[in-house]
Amino acid sequence: MTVHAFSRLLKTDLRNRRNTILITLGALVPVHAALALLIMQQNFDKAQLSFVSTLNIAVYFSAMLLPFVYCFTAWREERRQRSIYLLLSLPIPRTHLLMSKSLAVGWEILLISAVMAAGLTIQNGISDGLLFRTEPLITLNAAKIWFMLRILLAAACLVFLCFFSTLLGACFGKLSLLITCLVFAVGLVVTIVAMANIQPFFVFAFFGLGYFGGSVYLLEKKVGVG
Repeated sequence: MTVHAFSRLLKTDLRNRRNTILITLGALVPVHAALALLIMQQNFDKAQLSFVSTLNIAVYFSAMLLPFVYCFTAWREERRQRSIYLLLSLPIPRTHLLMSKSLAVGWEILLISAVMAAGLTIQNGISDGLLFRTEPLITLNAAKIWFMLRILLAAACLVFLCFFSTLLGACFGKLSLLITCLVFAVGLVVTIVAMANIQPFFVFAFFGLGYFGGSVYLLEKKVGVG
């Protein structure tokens, strides 16, 4: 029953993001086509290829802004549509509510990254492999797995910080937006400072669990949803 309820939650969150995801992915395709055409018209000059690489980075981070913004707006939308009351009345653990939205964000990031990877592969093929080196990407070793794990933990930590900031900010009524921004900024700074003294892996794991636990506590107490 619990697994079924979680599955329905996840499908609902994914359905709510479906149009945004499709529009984002649809916009990325012509952008990559334009960049591929740009490479075809160049003579593979190093400066020109560097400019194309910069454009790709800008496109990727611009696309990633959408799931990042969603992390802040997800709970605000639930409150605005008053569906938060239904969610909190469901006989399921609050962790399921958080994990459902987290997986929806993760799925959106994965799809954007997949389209970006496909576009970059095509561009690199057109440039005869001059756009970037493929060897470090296709080689799999312990160091790379460890690096990827840290990236995943960092992403999860950031998502949970966004959720925690939004839920805590909702406790303060008209000051919710200001408190959300302050809590996020303080949490981000504290996490970064901790990374200077402790291994990033442990920092992301510890703070990520802390932000997740704080979000669960706020949902359990139904703080800021009235």
